[in-house]
Amino acid sequence: MVLIGESNRQWRRGRRDHQPTLSRTITPARQAERRERLKPILQGAIAFVRHIDRAAACMYALQHEVLPAQGIAVQGVGRQAYRT
Repeated sequence: MVLIGESNRQWRRGRRDHQPTLSRTITPARQAERRERLKPILQGAIAFVRHIDRAAACMYALQHEVLPAQGIAVQGVGRQAYRT
């Protein structure tokens, strides 16, 4: 007869052995290799976000500075939360 608590402890012990940890799977050299492989991806992502930010700034300037300076009324209200 196996007690419930005992089988639970055995199950948890078995699960702990199968869970990979960083110390077991990734060595410092391998971690540096991963960083080098991710570097171009992260640089591309940052460049993309910067271009989107620049485009948003240009659209804001167009709506709030350029159009009013030309005497053109801005149409619409843009995105507003809870507006129906």
